[in-house]
Amino acid sequence: MPCPDSVKVWYDDYTLTIGDSLSRSIDEGLAHSKYGLVVLSDSFIAKKWTEYELRGLSAREIVGGKVILPIWHNISRDQLLRFSPPLADKFAIKSSGLTPMQIAIKIIEVVRSDIFSHIVRRLAFRRAVVNGKRAFVAPEDLRPSGYRHPELSQDLVSRLRLLRAALFEVFPLSMEAWVDNFRREMHPVGEVRIWERVSAVLFECFIAFPNSQVTRNK
Repeated sequence: MPCPDSVKVWYDDYTLTIGDSLSRSIDEGLAHSKYGLVVLSDSFIAKKWTEYELRGLSAREIVGGKVILPIWHNISRDQLLRFSPPLADKFAIKSSGLTPMQIAIKIIEVVRSDIFSHIVRRLAFRRAVVNGKRAFVAPEDLRPSGYRHPELSQDLVSRLRLLRAALFEVFPLSMEAWVDNFRREMHPVGEVRIWERVSAVLFECFIAFPNSQVTRNK
């Protein structure tokens, strides 16, 4: 089963094996792919097979909206205008000055915006860790952060209520404290998912499988 945080890619070097029909495999890739990544370069223009693939993607765009995602690689607008004026008019990624990772992130922003938001948060966290100032603070001087959410949704509150009931023996906190803590979280929905996994592990270890080798410390 594919990972939910992945992008399934059709690429001939990865997909084709000995004895496969090249034309049939390419046709299937063109027909079933949501997007077509087209690296426009001197080599692309010089080849005939790439022109066949491009026509297939262009036909998809006529009926299905944005399909072609162009990358300009060491090529000028004048060259593209001579080759294909519609392609020259498309907003494209220009490889000049970008690392492969930066290009990949720009592509992910289009094909998997949900993953892109995680990447942006992760990069922001890394920058904060690298550039942030470090200082020692005594534990007694620590204070809770301010509220980031005026209130939580009823669905989230219901999930917190179930979590509190499941974890009360080992984490006896009032419902008001649960809600108060999660109103201070930047991403409460994501944090609730983590706590739900913790609750599931606790249930499996101590309730569903009471004779397991895991023991509780009271």
